[in-house]
Amino acid sequence: MIGLAGQNFFEPDKDVIFLHTGGAAALFAYGNQLVENAANG
Repeated sequence: MIGLAGQNFFEPDKDVIFLHTGGAAALFAYGNQLVENAANG
């Protein structure tokens, strides 16, 4: 992700979310909440 930011991959007027899940066991444990929060801004 740092490399992509350094290459101006991300649009400057857009938000970027880095979600560290802590590993496969926790992957998407809170997926519904994330989707709801993203939709509600």
